[in-house]
Amino acid sequence: MAAQCHKTKPTTKPIQMVNRDKEAVAVSATNRIQRCSSKSTERQRLQLHNRYALLTDPCFGAYSSITDLLFGFDEAILQSAFGVPEEIIGLMTNRTQPPLIVHDMLSTPGEANTYTWQLQPRLLKLFAGYVSAAEKKKKEKKTKKAKTFNVFESEPDFQSPNGRTITINRKDLEVLSGSMVGVSMVNLTQASMMGPHWNPWACEISIVLKGSGMVRVLRSSISSTSSSSECKNMRFKVEEGDIFAVPRLHPMAQMSFINESLVFIGFTTSARNNEPQFLAGQRSALRLLDQEVLAASLNVSSVMIEGLLGAQKDAVVLGCPYCAEGELEKLKVETEMKKRDDERKREEEEAKKEEEERRKREEEEEEEKQWPPLPQQPPE
Repeated sequence: MAAQCHKTKPTTKPIQMVNRDKEAVAVSATNRIQRCSSKSTERQRLQLHNRYALLTDPCFGAYSSITDLLFGFDEAILQSAFGVPEEIIGLMTNRTQPPLIVHDMLSTPGEANTYTWQLQPRLLKLFAGYVSAAEKKKKEKKTKKAKTFNVFESEPDFQSPNGRTITINRKDLEVLSGSMVGVSMVNLTQASMMGPHWNPWACEISIVLKGSGMVRVLRSSISSTSSSSECKNMRFKVEEGDIFAVPRLHPMAQMSFINESLVFIGFTTSARNNEPQFLAGQRSALRLLDQEVLAASLNVSSVMIEGLLGAQKDAVVLGCPYCAEGELEKLKVETEMKKRDDERKREEEEAKKEEEERRKREEEEEEEKQWPPLPQQPPE
């Protein structure tokens, strides 16, 4: 639940790090933040977007659906992410979702056996986070023994007209050795998007340094059959000074508005190496899967999958005109619908309360009409 308060000198840490099962767990301290002083109304407000009691909340399970990872995003986001026409996305979203287990497409048992052994390491790379040899070499060059690291002066991990990103962890900065914290900075130019991605090992806590934008976060597919209200798709607007948190394995996308850039810095909490896995673009994690397997998962032809994965020539930071504006409009509609739903529930509760009071008054009036009570008959 989002919390708002005025910036004051903190007496307690707003976010507490707890070591659990050798992984860092970020625990929200919303109640502490709400106790911040509200006397100074002229100070800039600090917003904390944390809708998860625990950032390692297991809203994911052993089986996950690719369709939920993809089609939880708006069609405009998917169109910009994959660089395909709107009609292609429409055809894919309208397909019937296949079951989690489908019939083997291969002809002979021997071939299926060989293929299964080849597929297993691909799946491990997909969900655990795969880094190519070229990426490893590039990151090794960035390693520094200094006690400081200037993200503005250092060479970014990725840069394009749509924006730039840079990530610093214990391999990049020696003084971070032994810690469970990584730092990343993302600079999105106007009408851009950090492509849909997820963190395989880390929770991510970010603060907006400049500008404003929209954030889209998806629940994991296993939570679609769960009654938990904590695991759900959500979108929210962020502005300068806002903090937002996303648990591990939750697909997300950050977008800037058409007339404003968005700069935010993120802190990842993991004892393991965390490489964000992207759904689309030249670094798409879906490229690790066989096209026939992916086609069966999405219930489309392998030809369509080949075109889907090959159309986008960019990576990581993508152009996405009016995507943030579209998300903002949907947020307004959702907010209005929730307001109406809350108002309807309030009216129903009031009507129920009035009905109970009316029934109680009728019972009291009926008792008064029977006063004095009829004499009891003596026992025989």
